[in-house]
Amino acid sequence: MQLLVVGQQRVSLREGRLALTCYARGVSPWILVPIAVCLGCHGAELETDAGTSDSSASDAVIGESGADAPDGDGAGSEDVPNNLKSNGSFEEGLTGWPDGRLVVVEGGADHGNHWAKLVDGEPWTGVSNRISVAAPAGTTFELGMSLKALDSDTSAMRVYVSTDDSETGEVFMPLSPAGTWIRAKATLTLTKPITSIVITVDTNVSTKRSFGIDRVYLVKK
Repeated sequence: MQLLVVGQQRVSLREGRLALTCYARGVSPWILVPIAVCLGCHGAELETDAGTSDSSASDAVIGESGADAPDGDGAGSEDVPNNLKSNGSFEEGLTGWPDGRLVVVEGGADHGNHWAKLVDGEPWTGVSNRISVAAPAGTTFELGMSLKALDSDTSAMRVYVSTDDSETGEVFMPLSPAGTWIRAKATLTLTKPITSIVITVDTNVSTKRSFGIDRVYLVKK
């Protein structure tokens, strides 16, 4: 038996027959639907693993991910489980983001439908957010976010997570040409217990800079 995986679909080939698992709304669970496709000299069958939903919806959803996927609670919850940063994908505007310089944009996001931009950010400035979280020494945190240049500057931006005891985990991430999202992540393992932690993205240049930010997450590893 050959097994092929396409996105989040499972495709298995057994004795010349194709079994495709997908998700269909408004259809009873586990319905075997024959389709008129020939694989060599054999027929094919579409095996549908369906959940319950509004009976008015009959469209199929196969392999949802990235910007095409619905954003569960506005924080990219199904994309990054156990995310400690609320509203990390800006689906709830600037809720949970105290920095007034950000502007929320609809469409063209790396995850969900919204993202935020900072236009003409001052030199050596950053966007920071303090997150209340208790953790003992030895805990490792991972900070991740999507970034894109909104001007011609593609030099590295500084992404880091830090504590009040000056422990810092950072990464310097070069950006792609304007309009292209890249994903950055930094990690920090604590040597002392904490009750809060700060996440930051810094322009890291001596001139004004414009950039976009999306899919921000902080998780314990």
